[in-house]
Amino acid sequence: MKYLVAVITIIVLFFVLAIFPEPKSQNEYKTTTVSIGDAQVNAQIADTDALRTLGLSGRKGLEEGQAMLFVFPSADKHGFWMKDMNFSLDIVWVDGGKIIFIEKSVSPTTFPHIFWPPSPTQFVLELPAGFVDAHGLSVGDFFSTGL
Repeated sequence: MKYLVAVITIIVLFFVLAIFPEPKSQNEYKTTTVSIGDAQVNAQIADTDALRTLGLSGRKGLEEGQAMLFVFPSADKHGFWMKDMNFSLDIVWVDGGKIIFIEKSVSPTTFPHIFWPPSPTQFVLELPAGFVDAHGLSVGDFFSTGL
């Protein structure tokens, strides 16, 4: 009986790991240059369910000029939260080549609150808190990426 339980446990573990592989390390993310307003940033790309779920959770921070770009298969009202975050962010929802919605200086203490855009977007860009104000970004500003 113990043998059967052990075999079943191993099989279940194998399938869980196959379905939910461990997310890539920070150095293995694909990257792209993002132009937003008059600024440019180097963004790590979160384009799978696993990478989008992990996001920037557990990291110590983002350096100036760095960001994370969340890429979704289609435009929708994609909500964001600050689960397991250690620093504040500016969150920018973008679609159709322009900024659609901005949340500034979102604190980790806001978890479990979810921030939603007013309309569907296909991309979300997370930036260091204060970036939006420092670069004078606003709704309607230009957005492009090398994707």
